[in-house]
Amino acid sequence: MKTARREKVYVSWFRPMRSIAMALSGAARHDQVAEWLRRWTANPLGCVLYYTRQEFRRRHLLFSMFIEIEETVRFLSTYMYGRIPRSRVKSFAVHLTSLLSEMLINNDGLVCRYDLVVHAEGRTDDVIVQAAKMAYVRMDEFLECVGGGLIIEMFSGRVRALTPNSAQVVYPKGPFY
Repeated sequence: MKTARREKVYVSWFRPMRSIAMALSGAARHDQVAEWLRRWTANPLGCVLYYTRQEFRRRHLLFSMFIEIEETVRFLSTYMYGRIPRSRVKSFAVHLTSLLSEMLINNDGLVCRYDLVVHAEGRTDDVIVQAAKMAYVRMDEFLECVGGGLIIEMFSGRVRALTPNSAQVVYPKGPFY
């Protein structure tokens, strides 16, 4: 019987999640991302961990898509500020971030692209409905803030917001997008 190959990963708990994500999003080569992940995987004990290749790839995707998830949630939250109480908007953002990061890693493998249907043709993605319920935001309030016909495309390294009349690049901001 053949066992799954495991990789030795040294970890430290001194790096916050934000700096890990910033470092990983700027890494151009897969080797650099893998090296950062080997060094800074979150473990409070700072001991040696062993991962299978599949688990290692899942963790790699979660860290590499962290900035895209953050920018998507920030973009949606801007519609809600001023119309819904700030505490519920923050709670919605936290729950949506958690649910999106769970959606990006499914049991079959890695998801490198995700289309988040915010409100198009009367349909809304289940992730948004669940986050709204957890944050005690009524869906009619949320849909009134967002308007109609919004789909957000999340790729590795890019986030776009699509409406019936236009497409807007949410991340990265730059002169060529």
